[in-house]
Amino acid sequence: MRGSRILLASVLGSLACGGGGTRAVPSTENLHADCSNQPCAAGQTCLSYYGILGPPLLIKSCEIQCSANAPCPPPTVCTETADGPPGTTCW
Repeated sequence: MRGSRILLASVLGSLACGGGGTRAVPSTENLHADCSNQPCAAGQTCLSYYGILGPPLLIKSCEIQCSANAPCPPPTVCTETADGPPGTTCW
């Protein structure tokens, strides 16, 4: 009975601390591709932004958004670009 309680406490503690889920590794297939007329690969988001020249040219590209809690898949790195998508993305 005591062993069951310890196991239950361990499982509940793991779930409460985020140990119950895993983050799928985003695909780098067609990364930075135009997504105006096509869907992005798994784990990528179609981001809309204006390039360095600004409006009226709206750019739409498949990107992987990243942060300290959501790192980039190898061999890409998390960075911010001045004339690219908003925020930090994998390059």
